[in-house]
Amino acid sequence: MAAYEKQQPQTQQPHLNAGYYGPAIPPPQPAYYPQPPPPRRGGGPGCLLCFLFKVVALVVIALGAATLVLWLIFRPDAPKAYADSAALSRFDLGAGNGNGGDLLQYNLTVAIRLRNPN
Repeated sequence: MAAYEKQQPQTQQPHLNAGYYGPAIPPPQPAYYPQPPPPRRGGGPGCLLCFLFKVVALVVIALGAATLVLWLIFRPDAPKAYADSAALSRFDLGAGNGNGGDLLQYNLTVAIRLRNPN
């Protein structure tokens, strides 16, 4: 315990006459406290108009995005039809059914290929 009670003699550091090349010691800065934000104003017509504008803008953006997605999925392209082969097996011109006109009777078989690009 005696060693802890013994005080060391105070020695002053000698004054530095030579150049000191260590890091610069900045002067102490005053404490900075930012100003509090101004209080928000309550409701009113400006707040209501701002809210309505935000709602309308959100609806327009959502409808535009939905329209774009649906248009990309279901592009309005016309279906394409191709006739691969055709065969005419019967072609007769006969008498009408009493109305004075002639009657054309035929049997046409067509193989069609349809493609829907949608």
